[in-house]
Amino acid sequence: MKRKLLLAGILAPLFSGSLFAQTYFTEDFGTATSPDISAWTLYDVDGDGNNWQAAVTSSMGTTGGSAISASWISSGPLTPDNIMVTSQPIDLTGAGPNLTLFWKAGNPETTNNWWEEHYDVYIVTTGNTQADITSATPIFTEILPSGGIMHSRSVNISAFAGQQVYLAFRHDSCTDENWLTIDDIIIKDVPNDDAALVSLDMTPYYSAPSSATIQGTIKNEGANPITAIDITWTDGTNTYTDNLTGLNIASNTTYNFSHN
Repeated sequence: MKRKLLLAGILAPLFSGSLFAQTYFTEDFGTATSPDISAWTLYDVDGDGNNWQAAVTSSMGTTGGSAISASWISSGPLTPDNIMVTSQPIDLTGAGPNLTLFWKAGNPETTNNWWEEHYDVYIVTTGNTQADITSATPIFTEILPSGGIMHSRSVNISAFAGQQVYLAFRHDSCTDENWLTIDDIIIKDVPNDDAALVSLDMTPYYSAPSSATIQGTIKNEGANPITAIDITWTDGTNTYTDNLTGLNIASNTTYNFSHN
């Protein structure tokens, strides 16, 4: 798939065609001053008194609240089995074939592999009790591959289109790491082809004659891989285009470019 991004003028607006996609659920866990997990039902399956909570984890670049579950606290290691599940069902009536769940997961630890938190993600149609979750099959499972950053994740959940569902995250099968952070959860239909300019790095003012470096980050917000992009910008008089080819930007991933 080939897309064209326009950098209009020296201070270019950022845009994404996915603004027109149907969104069925969003959760950012509140603000930095008021983190909030009240829309979720929490289960402390292992019964150790430690469970999911809302917190601020700005060390990984998050700007608001997040949901966290610990596998270590100051008094010693934990072996968590903690579930957070939406308290109300999510209505996926009318959802299409590119219905996708997006979220971010991370651990602030950067040493000794103490980022290796394990978690499962569930979409459940039967209910949101503890038994409903523990008896279900996860749609996604991972051990975090690295620490200090939030990893962007996505799963196509079109098999659940037209149903009322509950979304659950289960932090389990790990011990003595640090804590798991979950944030920026979205369920939406995505178009087949969609590119977004998510950041732009260039000098806004400079004296001629001189050169300016134009760099930025593109995100694939569509379902299909992006294999080529035309990046076009104007200085108000002339228009310039850079043809980026041989790409393979998978859905929900980013690509850093430097304009020739």
